[in-house]
Amino acid sequence: MMRMGIIASAYLGLISSNAIALGFESSPYIALFGFSTAGGFGTRASNPSSPPSNVVRGALAFSGTDLIVPDGGTTPFVAAWPVSPAGFGTRRAGPSTPPAGATVSATESPSGNAVVTGGNTSPYLEAWQYSSGFGTKYANPATAAGALVSGLAFHPSGNYLLSNRSGGVDLYDWSHAGGFGTKRTSPASTSGIQAAWHPSGVDMICHASATDYANALPFSGGSFGTRYANPATALTTSVNTFGFSASGAAVFMANNSAGQPFIAYRYTAGIGYGTKYSDPGTPPTGLTYTTGVSADGAAIFVGQSGTPFINVYGWTDLGGFGSRYANAASPITNSCRAARFLAL
Repeated sequence: MMRMGIIASAYLGLISSNAIALGFESSPYIALFGFSTAGGFGTRASNPSSPPSNVVRGALAFSGTDLIVPDGGTTPFVAAWPVSPAGFGTRRAGPSTPPAGATVSATESPSGNAVVTGGNTSPYLEAWQYSSGFGTKYANPATAAGALVSGLAFHPSGNYLLSNRSGGVDLYDWSHAGGFGTKRTSPASTSGIQAAWHPSGVDMICHASATDYANALPFSGGSFGTRYANPATALTTSVNTFGFSASGAAVFMANNSAGQPFIAYRYTAGIGYGTKYSDPGTPPTGLTYTTGVSADGAAIFVGQSGTPFINVYGWTDLGGFGSRYANAASPITNSCRAARFLAL
């Protein structure tokens, strides 16, 4: 699940204190909009003067006032800018020891003082200290990921890092002082883009087998327990990305099928799935790649392969999906592969 960033209250000069960043498949690959749950999309910020060199996908990181994005193109393979009411500031210098190759995911530690990237070149999983720019690179994990890492999620405590790699998920101990620690025993899983922790930290959900599709499990003391029963209304397609509502009372799934693109279930930590919510009245079109909720829990986004590429809906845990917000006046022009709400 994506942790919400903290930014200036008059973000992009709008009344709203919220914003949304979108990563997509055509130049300039990153866009920043004002957004409020009361009014929806606001003004689109000017593009950064030094944009990413290729597709921005997976997850986006936010530390202090800096937006950090994976870059699937050329070195330094990761890009960062301060954001302010004026939009993008001057791009930060890349890390002195950059990622080994193209990156497809980024995240920050809960304290914001470390940034981790996942990529498609060994060692696949890399991390740096971060404070208004990249600092010292942490040692690579002693037990390498061994394959492309497409998703990253810190445990709410900051003591563990979950990574989605081709073929499964891995769990590492983590500390700010030492970085990567022991690689723990992980649950059975196949590939997916992004797993998610319950906000309480007591449960985790990730991609499962080709028949179960989702794997929700309890978590305590660095170990996973027995997986919860499948939902009564079964999934019918593989899941790209999971996310929980702000309260943890619902779980969302962005799916790899136009037939069941975006669904949600009621959820109770320590118990698992409840009933399925009704689908959104205006469902996404095409495949869906990324999902997340606003800081106040009142809006949820899903990035998709078809026009308009990003859908944002009102949300309540009691009633589920509300109305779809109107499209942005200056929309993105290709598949939305990464997104993140930024809120005061």
